Amino acid sequence: MRQPRKHVKALPKSMRERKRYVLFEFNSSTRMEKSEFWSALDEVLLSLYGSIGSAGISARPVGFYPGKKKGIVACSRGSEPRLRVAFLFLRKVGKKSIRVHSLRSSGSLKALQQSL
Repeated sequence: MRQPRKHVKALPKSMRERKRYVLFEFNSSTRMEKSEFWSALDEVLLSLYGSIGSAGISARPVGFYPGKKKGIVACSRGSEPRLRVAFLFLRKVGKKSIRVHSLRSSGSLKALQQSL
């Protein structure tokens, strides 16, 4: 007979890992899918920093706006410079050429969404 699962309590906010949000813009001649971009960014992070380093950055997609050619990535606090370096090394998504520039970083998502 199966044992009932115990409810896992969420960590209090004071013990959670702090996040930062990075707003970026990309220049591409053709339209790009969201999944293509995130998989290419993951590949670049793995090739630059390895699996342990990229796990420490913990980059997570928050928003992708192909019409405005902008997006938002969440990362752990203190790893924004490493994420910006990864943007510099991101040159191709599939067979499409791309350039990515970080515009702003913030501790709140609301502040970045207002600057879109």
